[in-house]
Amino acid sequence: MITDYTKNGISNDDPDVVKGRAGSPYAVKDYYNVNPDLAENVENRLEEFKSLIERSHAVGLKVIIDIVPNHVARNYQSLSSPEGVEGFGENDDKNVVYHVNNNFYYNPKEPFNVPKWENGYSPLGAEKHPLEDHKFDEIPAKWTGNGSRLSQPIFTDWYETIKIYGLLQPIIVDKKTNYIISGNRRFQACSNLGLKKVKVIKSSFDYDVIALINFNKYRTKTTIEKVNEYRMMKTQIKKMGYKDRKKIMGGVGMRDYIFQQTGVSQKTEHQLSFVEDKNPKLAEMVLTGEISIKRAYQEIKKNDSPNGIDIKGDLSDLETILKKLYPNVDYSKIEKIVNRVYGK
Repeated sequence: MITDYTKNGISNDDPDVVKGRAGSPYAVKDYYNVNPDLAENVENRLEEFKSLIERSHAVGLKVIIDIVPNHVARNYQSLSSPEGVEGFGENDDKNVVYHVNNNFYYNPKEPFNVPKWENGYSPLGAEKHPLEDHKFDEIPAKWTGNGSRLSQPIFTDWYETIKIYGLLQPIIVDKKTNYIISGNRRFQACSNLGLKKVKVIKSSFDYDVIALINFNKYRTKTTIEKVNEYRMMKTQIKKMGYKDRKKIMGGVGMRDYIFQQTGVSQKTEHQLSFVEDKNPKLAEMVLTGEISIKRAYQEIKKNDSPNGIDIKGDLSDLETILKKLYPNVDYSKIEKIVNRVYGK
């Protein structure tokens, strides 16, 4: 919150890490309360919201609440959470980049640094704020909401990207309903910036997950993000009936279709699952890009074997045995088979 509500027990937020004067609807500070900027009486803002719902129902309107559980403000602080509910990050292990029970990703021991502003940018424009000093205390640094892993994100990682560089990717809407499938944040940002026209692509897909992955497949992604898309798409397709599968995939098999859309093979997904199950530390290194899935898989296989992995030696031994058993068989493809087994 940029407005000072400290007299109401609400902490101030630093404009250096808040997306503009109105903040961001995708940076939730308290999931159990209402934005005080929207209230006539801040102390009664929940009652005002309940009254709004009752008045809406009284005239035949339905109220839809958009829950965004993965969009949390850096300075999350709930004043109204139920008893026993922990705040986001409250009990995170901040000594590791990733932990399955953490709410945030961290850069251990590295302080957060505000991006270097460009082109005369100021977070609140001409308006000045006592906390606007190009500093924000956060140790260790959390990853930024758009996926940047830098302790000092670059300027274009943030909200102003659309204003300066234009809408980099079109908004995807459902052809039948005009509902947005991909690009809600881009649409909101464009509206806030006063843009009158934006590029839109209408999709005839019936399944949001598949449509989203299909239209975002040319974006730059990490291997982990691609594997997650593979898993989501596989889950979605398995839920479909035969007719829907045929409509989506045509005559292509599920494995080939998912590979076409995500660029991830079944083998890669299998190797990552194996790494996640056998060695969480290596899985964390894969997540941060320090080691590839293939290399992590090979390391575990090597450690599981008392003598390590000796592809050439194993191949030679196997070929010797098979030639004795089946002397007339062509063994030219054995190397490829063995490489697949060992994940090469």
